[in-house]
Amino acid sequence: MTLRGLVAALALAVAARAQEQAADVGGEDARQLLAVRDEDAARELAKLEEVCFCTAHPMEVVTGHVDASQSAGLKEMNLYGKEDQWKLYVEAETDSGHFEGNVVFDIPEYINLAKVKKYATNVNFRGEKAKGKKELWEIRTTRLGKRPKWEKLWDNKRVKAWQWTESWKQRSKKGKTFAAYVDDNNQFRFNVRTVKQNTENALFDYVDLCLYLAKGWKKPTAAPTNAPTPEPTAISTPAPTTGQTLDVPESLHTECFVPASLEVEQGWIGSEQTVEGLAKREMNEDSKNEAWNKIVEFHPETVDGKEGGVFYFDYHVGEISDPFQAYIKWNFRGQTTEYQLWKLSLYNYAADSWVCLGQTPNAAKSWRWIFREDRYIFRDASAKYVNDEGIARVRYATNSSLDASQLDFAKLCLKLPGSA
Repeated sequence: MTLRGLVAALALAVAARAQEQAADVGGEDARQLLAVRDEDAARELAKLEEVCFCTAHPMEVVTGHVDASQSAGLKEMNLYGKEDQWKLYVEAETDSGHFEGNVVFDIPEYINLAKVKKYATNVNFRGEKAKGKKELWEIRTTRLGKRPKWEKLWDNKRVKAWQWTESWKQRSKKGKTFAAYVDDNNQFRFNVRTVKQNTENALFDYVDLCLYLAKGWKKPTAAPTNAPTPEPTAISTPAPTTGQTLDVPESLHTECFVPASLEVEQGWIGSEQTVEGLAKREMNEDSKNEAWNKIVEFHPETVDGKEGGVFYFDYHVGEISDPFQAYIKWNFRGQTTEYQLWKLSLYNYAADSWVCLGQTPNAAKSWRWIFREDRYIFRDASAKYVNDEGIARVRYATNSSLDASQLDFAKLCLKLPGSA
């Protein structure tokens, strides 16, 4: 092999390894890794519109068993660490020594499938870590047609054994139209299965589908020739009732907000620090010495034998209607998740409950700044995430008093129906 050929081969190997590494980490961490290792791929992804869906159906079980009371367990990412709340996840039971089932997604009619350039999934899994094919779980897609073909997207080879592990996996179309994966009912399926017999049960807290779309992805809405074209509206015709899943709006725009106030329930913050320290991202991975007045340091404490820290950020978002998706962009420094976990949650005023936006990332290095963006897709039309005063509330909390943590940024972004 010539020197030029050797250099080219090495370059290809490095690029392939970067893609492999990016596929094995979760959420924003994968995007950041691609941005560092493969800037062209990152730029390509940034040009595409991201539209994500949750399933509106119970898991279709082919072999094995899923308890009917867990039918809604895949719709929200609720669980972290070793948390175990029965109705918040789906337990895939290998009663016959094997499991196979399908997670079904309804694809809106107005999406032009030819404009789908990539698709991805976020999976939150708890179970054994696969070693080779032993205890191996897979998520696959099926390219339909005369000769259906399975394509693996995810497996549990890089999870933490019996700890909730979030993974983000993407696949390029490679010239194949996405329509080849969608059936005549406009449904897309992820196939979940064990590879070998006698595999342990596994828990799934969340499985979503994200499409990355090129310009022109929305099909035009037909209108009578003698009437003006109506403004885009949500695709659901009947008014949603309690418990219904929200449909994806035909058009979305994003509005972002910084915290207006900070409240402490348990613990304390650094002296002379204020909520203004969360308004602007000042620190990066190379920042060794924090600018004290530009960050907020959160100290947990032990009260009556209960460890932890609980802090609230209030965002004045004003009068908004039907938010479809929420993003929390935050810059964190503290202990790794192995020793201490911090979680961000959004308050549902209607249900008096909290939904998880994100947690300190597994990729974080101890006391090194790491930026993260976590997404939550609203699903229940009866939920209320903004009160009558126009306030959305986020909780930042830990169940450990081991150490403090620091934030220098906490911006809440909402995707709303219609154009900006």
